Amino acid sequence: MKKSIKIIILVSMTFLLMACSKKPVEEVSARIIYPDGLPAIGISKFINDNKKIDNYTIESELQKTPDALVAELLKSEADIAVVPSNLALQVHNKGLEYKVAGTIGLGSLYLITTEDITDINELQSKEIYNTGKGLTPDLIGKEILNSKGLTEDKVNYSYVSAASELAPMIISGKAKYAIVSEPVLSTIMSKKSNVKILLDFNKEWMESKDTKIGFPQSTLLIKEKFYNDNKKLCKKIVENIKESIDWVNNNPNEAGVISESIGISVNKDILSSALDRANLKFYNIQDTKNEYIRFFEVIDNKELNEEGKTTYEEVFIKE
Repeated sequence: MKKSIKIIILVSMTFLLMACSKKPVEEVSARIIYPDGLPAIGISKFINDNKKIDNYTIESELQKTPDALVAELLKSEADIAVVPSNLALQVHNKGLEYKVAGTIGLGSLYLITTEDITDINELQSKEIYNTGKGLTPDLIGKEILNSKGLTEDKVNYSYVSAASELAPMIISGKAKYAIVSEPVLSTIMSKKSNVKILLDFNKEWMESKDTKIGFPQSTLLIKEKFYNDNKKLCKKIVENIKESIDWVNNNPNEAGVISESIGISVNKDILSSALDRANLKFYNIQDTKNEYIRFFEVIDNKELNEEGKTTYEEVFIKE
């Protein structure tokens, strides 16, 4: 009897010691920042559904303006960021440790007009409105038009500070030619019946740059150290973002409701038509290196190496 009691006490003490020695699960967080607009709509379901993954609390922060996004990125406090693709190269050139993990969305830039023209050469001496001189819409637009013989000395470019400023200018008739992206394009077309698309820049880019899917307009960045220390988590986040984008494309009405509920600027009435031309798709960087290299070669001023090429491998995340 005494022997049985001793055995029970020993077993109990063993379990007690094991319980005491077991370390509590450490609660940690992953901070994600993202810009307002199409990329935010694409990841809206991910943001709405994922407050926690494994033992990580997901802290997501919407940046309402481009300046706010850049400021947050330069602080280098976020672990993951969704950014315009030109910004991905800029932060790398500034020495920040963010690496490209994938593409959130491909090109959704279009050259539109309210005029009755049938030939692209009729744009000579015309005034084309765009947003932000030196930014992606400007660089892409000029690159494609230059390839068609419409060099900068043959076309007049005018700029506004935000895409939202272009819509009223076209609707009112002040601007007759403009380079716009979705969802601004669908907003304009819903209010101006004579607007037509002259060029789809993503399709034009595919043809002129020999790429399979066009150019990356929005990019997913992950801090290199955070990725290396948390590969399992990062891969789950990437997969969830991909699933979110697929879900948004298939459920525009529900996506509009979710986006609005978490503060994303969205016009639910035109979201379905906007998504048809938005090119919201996720591609892993391993599948899109060629697209990024072609894009970076256009927007970057890096000198060519001895073989007459530029290399951007160090910009990409390494699995």
